[in-house]
Amino acid sequence: MKIDRIHVHDTGIKSPLNVAVIADFHGRPWQKIADALLSEKPDMIALPGDITEGSPEKSQETLAFLKHLSSIAPTFYSLGNHERLPTTDKLSSFASTGAVLLNNTFVKMNGIAVGGLTSGYLTARCHTDRLHTPKPDIEWLRDFSKSGSHRILLSHHPEYYEPYLRDLPIDIVLSGHAHGGQMRLFGRGIFAPGQGFLPRYTSGVYDGRLIVSRGLSNTVPVPRLWNPTQLILLTVN
Repeated sequence: MKIDRIHVHDTGIKSPLNVAVIADFHGRPWQKIADALLSEKPDMIALPGDITEGSPEKSQETLAFLKHLSSIAPTFYSLGNHERLPTTDKLSSFASTGAVLLNNTFVKMNGIAVGGLTSGYLTARCHTDRLHTPKPDIEWLRDFSKSGSHRILLSHHPEYYEPYLRDLPIDIVLSGHAHGGQMRLFGRGIFAPGQGFLPRYTSGVYDGRLIVSRGLSNTVPVPRLWNPTQLILLTVN
């Protein structure tokens, strides 16, 4: 795991904000990440999807991970394509971790609005095309855009940026999903679901506000080459 420090300048934020970005964790052992965050002391922890496989409230390890993260800093979690929507009767176990689940909604924290755009795969009735990601629910983004606060959006799919997010007044978008393009040659990813070959959004900062994590694990038989897993420590000031 590589720890990458990214700085984004944003005059709209009142004081510097340090955000740890944990993406595409897929239920792996978490103690190493927890130790790193304990020493870094971020102001906020953002998990833009695929933290586990299946329903997050059914995994005791995931619940323990979220509880530990919440003891370090306010923790916000949106859902990716490998997850499932928590059932209503199980939300209490999730809430007990202290983490905030953002399922197409947003909350405010110290003058900052934090939203979570749920993967379209979770509501699509039938979808098997890996080159075209199902459309998300974007109606709630109108209220989010008018929240009157500094706006940070957790959006698992970076391919949502151009068609749905780029023209909205959202200050920071945090994504993952692309796994860095799986293999990287000359600083560029080779393939990403939803983007195809030679994808545009795989790692780093785009337009000064879209931050794409390479993620912290692998879920396909194709190895990650020249593409280390990544924990992002983002400073916005």
